[in-house]
Amino acid sequence: MQNARILNSFILLLLSILFLQIFATAVIASTGEGEHGASLSDWLSRILNFAILVALLYILISKFRVGDLLKKRSEGIAKAISDAEEAKETAKKGFEAIQNRLKEKDREIEEILNAAKANGEKEKVVLFHEGEKIGEGIIRHATENIDREVRKARESLREEAVNLALELAEGKIKENMKKEDEELIIKGYIKNIEDVN
Repeated sequence: MQNARILNSFILLLLSILFLQIFATAVIASTGEGEHGASLSDWLSRILNFAILVALLYILISKFRVGDLLKKRSEGIAKAISDAEEAKETAKKGFEAIQNRLKEKDREIEEILNAAKANGEKEKVVLFHEGEKIGEGIIRHATENIDREVRKARESLREEAVNLALELAEGKIKENMKKEDEELIIKGYIKNIEDVN
């Protein structure tokens, strides 16, 4: 069917060329360029030449199978277009898959950021409470140290006060004590020791 269509087109082309040649010859003859006009033998030779040309063209076309070549070329172009369409569809699907992956990655990144923010807030609260506990421990420890140092200072002051009071008392006793009082105290001390033994 394809070959018949090509042959019909070729025949139509040859007939158009023949018509144009006849028309051109008639125009040239009517303008007076040919002195005696075109003779029948001229016309016959031209038609014969044209027929030979058409026959040669037909033989060449059928021998080289121009129709088949054109058909193969047409099929090749159709296949290339089909392949290009398939490649376009594949590329489109690949692009959509990449876009979907990018959207998924964006969602994952957003989830990670939200989780990190939430964990940060939790850590902040935990650290704040730990800081409060540590602060309370430091304050308690400092208070205990201060209380201990105050007790030591009080005890030291008491000892000093007692020592000072003893020294003052001893000094006053020595001033007021006589030799006889001293002897009485020594005898009483010795008696106490003897009673204990």
